[in-house]
Amino acid sequence: KNMAQQGVKVGMFSIEVKTETVIFKLSSMLSGSMGFEIPYSTFRGITIPKEEHLDSFVETLKFLKNSNIYVNDSSRTTISDLETEVRRFIKVNELDVLVIDHLGIVKNDTHTAMKRNDLLQHFSMRVAGLLKDCDVAGLIMLQLKRSQNNEMPTMDSLGETSQYEKDAHLIYLLHQPDLQE
Repeated sequence: KNMAQQGVKVGMFSIEVKTETVIFKLSSMLSGSMGFEIPYSTFRGITIPKEEHLDSFVETLKFLKNSNIYVNDSSRTTISDLETEVRRFIKVNELDVLVIDHLGIVKNDTHTAMKRNDLLQHFSMRVAGLLKDCDVAGLIMLQLKRSQNNEMPTMDSLGETSQYEKDAHLIYLLHQPDLQE
C-alpha cells in the first residue's frame, strides 16, 4: 500500500488467498488512512456493516483502481507454472515489486521425488533467478512453523527454508503472539 502510494507498481501474486480477500484486506487498511475505518471483520461477516461502510468501500475501490497495485490469484501451484504466470504478470503490468504469498505451498513439477528441504531450496533459487531476470524486487512470504512456547522467531526458525536466507537481501521475521495464553 505504501509503495503504491509513492508510485511504485506493486504486484501481489497470491497463491493461497483469493483476489477478493486481498482487496478486502487492502480496503480495510486504506479506509483507516483515508479517514473512515471499515473493520476487516465486516468483510468477513463477523461484524454487522454500517451504512457508511458502503460509501467508504466505494472510495477505497476507486483508490485501488487508480493505484499501482495489481493482484493475481492464480491457482497455478507448480514452480514451472508459477514462473510462467509470474513472468507474464510482471511484463503486462510493468511491475517494480512483486510479492509472492506464499511460496511454501508451491508443488514440485518434476517427477523426481525430492525431500521438502531440497524442494524449497530449488524453489528459492528459481524464484531468485526469475526476479533477477525480470529486474524486479521481490518480497517472498513463507509461513514458519509455530513454536511450541509462542516464542519470537529467530533465523534458526527458517530451518528447512535456509536457502531463502542465502538468496535474500533482507529477512523479516514477523511474529504475532498467541492471544489465547
